[in-house]
Amino acid sequence: MPAPEQNKGSEFQRLRDAVHREMEQAINARLDAGYKRPTDFELELDAFEEEIEPQVLNAVKVFNAKGYKTISSGFYGMDCADQCIDGPFSVDRSTIQKLSAIGVRVEPYPRTYGVPGSMVKFSPEEPDLGKIKAKWDHIAALLPDKRDQR
Repeated sequence: MPAPEQNKGSEFQRLRDAVHREMEQAINARLDAGYKRPTDFELELDAFEEEIEPQVLNAVKVFNAKGYKTISSGFYGMDCADQCIDGPFSVDRSTIQKLSAIGVRVEPYPRTYGVPGSMVKFSPEEPDLGKIKAKWDHIAALLPDKRDQR
């Protein structure tokens, strides 16, 4: 692997580490302030909002509001150079094509997971939280509302 590619991965790892330090400070501040009771949304997610990486938080909210139950989200992969939101949901073929056109992959859960589900993934070009968040917001906006299909 060329040196620039190795360096790119370490830049994403450093960004992830910084994000997680800030998240830890935010959750500690919340708990210190006495806000220990989760909201209804947090109960659905089984996590406090402060425990969800900030670049994916809005997208996680939209995914869930549209009927795509999420399990995990954020930095992904050995070098943290990918972004992923996954859960026990499926994405229709038309939406997969729209996402593919903007550089986003939708992959089924590996068989080893033992349950059906999907992983929505992309590899950001640079470790910029604002740009990563904008991409997630775009992805979430492209998802059709599954609640309308019932």
